[in-house]
Amino acid sequence: MSADKPIFGRRADLELLLGRVERSGLTVVAGLPKQGKTRLLEELRDTLDDPDYQTADGRGFLVGWDEAVEETPNTLRRALHELYLRWLSHAPYRQQAKRVWQQQKDRLAAGFPDMAENLGGLFSDLDPSGLTKGIHRLLSGLAQANRDLKGESEGFDPPLSYDQTRDLLQCLFEISDKNAVLILDAFERSGCIERDADNLHRFLDRHDEWPPCHILIAVREPPAEDDPRELGGYRAAERLVGSHRRAHMHTLGPMDLNDPAEGREVFQHIGRHIDNRDAWYNSLGPHEVLTIINGHPGTLADVVDARPRSEQEFRRVAAEARGTQHAALRSTLEALRQADRALLKIAIRLALLPEMRPDSWEALRPLVIDKDVPPDALPDLEARKVLQQQAPPSFGHTTRYEAARRFATTVDSLRAYARPEIEHLVLGCAARLNRTDPELLPFGESLVVLGLSAGQLGVHPAYIGLSGAAFSLLLPQLSPAWPESLPAAASLAREEPSVAPLVGMGLFHAFHDAEGDEATALLNELRTLEKAHPEDAAVRQPLAMGLVNALHDAEGDEATALLEELRTLEKAHPEDAALRQPLAMGLFNAFHNAEGDEATALLDELRTLEKAHPEDAAVRQRLARGLFNAFKNAEGDEATALLDELRALEKAHPEDAAVRQPLAMGLVNALQDAEGDEATALLDELRALQKAHPEDAAVRQPLAIGLFNAFINAEGEEASALRDELRSLHQAHPDDDAVARILKVIEGAPSKAG
Repeated sequence: MSADKPIFGRRADLELLLGRVERSGLTVVAGLPKQGKTRLLEELRDTLDDPDYQTADGRGFLVGWDEAVEETPNTLRRALHELYLRWLSHAPYRQQAKRVWQQQKDRLAAGFPDMAENLGGLFSDLDPSGLTKGIHRLLSGLAQANRDLKGESEGFDPPLSYDQTRDLLQCLFEISDKNAVLILDAFERSGCIERDADNLHRFLDRHDEWPPCHILIAVREPPAEDDPRELGGYRAAERLVGSHRRAHMHTLGPMDLNDPAEGREVFQHIGRHIDNRDAWYNSLGPHEVLTIINGHPGTLADVVDARPRSEQEFRRVAAEARGTQHAALRSTLEALRQADRALLKIAIRLALLPEMRPDSWEALRPLVIDKDVPPDALPDLEARKVLQQQAPPSFGHTTRYEAARRFATTVDSLRAYARPEIEHLVLGCAARLNRTDPELLPFGESLVVLGLSAGQLGVHPAYIGLSGAAFSLLLPQLSPAWPESLPAAASLAREEPSVAPLVGMGLFHAFHDAEGDEATALLNELRTLEKAHPEDAAVRQPLAMGLVNALHDAEGDEATALLEELRTLEKAHPEDAALRQPLAMGLFNAFHNAEGDEATALLDELRTLEKAHPEDAAVRQRLARGLFNAFKNAEGDEATALLDELRALEKAHPEDAAVRQPLAMGLVNALQDAEGDEATALLDELRALQKAHPEDAAVRQPLAIGLFNAFINAEGEEASALRDELRSLHQAHPDDDAVARILKVIEGAPSKAG
């Protein structure tokens, strides 16, 4: 228990949780607001973090923590990030991880082929100063691969797949030999409760596929207000517990202060935070103080923070805490209208923005603190009991922050001051959110939260539209928020260049989900925006992506016109890769649907584009797919020439798996019609390709198909040798289901001679 943040009356709760984490499963910690859920889980984390704390069989724990925030999804991904960071920040663990990786690199790479490259990048350089960035690269690379696989549009903080989450924990277990514990605090505020709950259901259904792992989630119970978000989080937790025997809900009650010694500790703890207490506090005595606190951790925390100077103030603070109405905060904010409007402005801005973290405060501080604000503004707000912390500034517990935001948006005397501040914040965040770099995430999170209050304050729809554009970037898997306000934001962006990139991205995401006349109108808005800012690459890119998406469903003259529009846009900016790649996609899609001379011309255009930009992997990959598609429909010399072209492209870029795969598929297709020496040469070529890239399943599986086809037509020793070769391939890659299925067919099938 830390001296600066003690925990009282939770011995039995902690012992229960320590017993639960000994085995795989899930525990829900439910409780009323300010009941001490977070503090209990912090104590659990700190206990498990002790290297000397071990399970009965002598295995330690590694803990990952995330507090969900409504602005961003992916609470599991953030918990994994912290898990890896806490693991590798511990010097002995880091040295062990590096040693094990070096000793077992080949086995681990074979066991986790889809992560081998990303893991190698992390473990090859475990410099403590670069751990955060290294882990971020690992998770971002995996998430990007998952997004590319699904063909999803660009956005912040893409999620990891279920399989990736499991494999990251399995890899950690195999290297560290420690049980994993993931703690997801404030689960009801998760940006995507349904997806997170679905992953937890799958975890519980298939726990035998996972390494030793226990997940704890904290939720408010029952919701303090009729809040659909909070209710959704609690109901999701109820369903998890009701559906799985390995899930358990522990409802947190009042602190158990029946032990007289612990009661005296609480009395002394409060006393250390009260000035001049001899005159009144000691006369109250432990029994009366504990009666006033009534076992409520939030009341204890508020009394300590308030440092009351009299018994009357002590009782008032305790009564306010029990009621969670925060009437004193409202009175103080209203009083600032006459006392100091500069301080009121800062307080309202902090109330309208999300709760501050150290990283978000660093980004948002210039928007909150104007240059002409006195340097003692934050200390002054803390002295006036508006803030309870300066760095980063905080209203205290989440319920107090929520009260401050509610006052700013619903109290008539404060709403008039909040309207210009929310407009200032929305414009400032929108101007800075001009790309999807993770460092800009605080501005996106802020816009989403600001959008929730903008409607309440009756601001112009353009500001709500800017918030909606940010929402589509943070949560692209959900339907766009406030889509009816996007045209107003687009109108503003035509006159205000700083917000045009964000509006362009928002229009594209809305277009992606739209149909019919709505889709046409949004694409026209993108065209108009690009025309207003033709030199802004961040505006051109959404238009290009919109055009290629429209081309995907278009036919005839409409498709021709859209492709020509893409050509014109790229021709005007030939060095802009963000335009070149959509053009390559458009050419490939058009080629896929074309025939005869038209198909030949489109493939030639792809060849020309690739030749002009051989370093552009996206163009090269579309050309490789086009060559393979053309090869499938070709015969004789034409087919041979196309396969040779694929060979040359792969030889020029041997590191590009997206080129290697079409070549492997081309070789196995050619093998189906080949005989004699030609068939032998093609199979040898597949073997060489797989040998050069043993971790590439997209090459391994065509080789397995090729071996199967050769086996069917082989006899005697040749057939036996091919069967043995396939067995060896399966032995080297036992987790490759495709190879296993093919081997299973061969084991039960006779060769031609048989």
